[in-house]
Amino acid sequence: MNFSLAHEHGRFVDIDGAINFRDFGGYETRRGGCVRWGRLYRCGSLHRIQSSDYQLFSELDIGVICDLRRLDEAEEAPAVESPPFDCRVHIPIAPGSAMGTAEDIPDDVTGDDLRLFMASMTGEIAKSHHSDYTLLFEQLMKTESGFLLHCSAGKDRTGFGAALILAALDVDDELIYQDYMLSNHGIDSGAEARSRLEKIFGFELDEDMFQALAGVYPEYLKEAYTEVHKLHGSMLGYLDAIGIDDSVRRKLQERLVE
Repeated sequence: MNFSLAHEHGRFVDIDGAINFRDFGGYETRRGGCVRWGRLYRCGSLHRIQSSDYQLFSELDIGVICDLRRLDEAEEAPAVESPPFDCRVHIPIAPGSAMGTAEDIPDDVTGDDLRLFMASMTGEIAKSHHSDYTLLFEQLMKTESGFLLHCSAGKDRTGFGAALILAALDVDDELIYQDYMLSNHGIDSGAEARSRLEKIFGFELDEDMFQALAGVYPEYLKEAYTEVHKLHGSMLGYLDAIGIDDSVRRKLQERLVE
């Protein structure tokens, strides 16, 4: 069964309890190829997936799960470690979530202020976590099966990681942005999510403020690109700098592009 086709957007995987779970294959490459479906997945935390849906998860044939959450996040919402979730590699990335820097935010902020904050944080992810994303690619290279990367919401740390993978597979920036923005269709927008963010930040969120934190905007990824270009000139330059040079990219493309 192809769970990649379970959602109206053609990418979201319909597993109860999964957050922002989707296949990020299917994109055209600059040379006319297509990233393979059913090999690359991204999502938020897995801890809410019910045991009744473990079989659905198993059918995705995921060989490696890269968990990008900080240690405290993983302890608060521990991942299931029995099959089919036992192929997990923890690569903690901070400040790639709001909790890590929430204390820096005054309580009189607006939604626009929080968008600037989130953009800055996304830029910091690109700037300060070269070695972590090297480890992520090392795990991607190890598996011949499916690959899943996730954090808490599946949009910031995971979003930049997915952007790097798609860039390595020769997908152009416009499609990378399209994939990034799809998180707005998969975010956890319920009362529990709002309450969690209000607890983190210590003040009540209006709708605009909540969307700034819970969703994604083009300027968030743009800030990451700005840091990438400032440091290394281009996405390919960034990939070279983290050890994913042309020869590694060719190997990935041979496996993941058809």
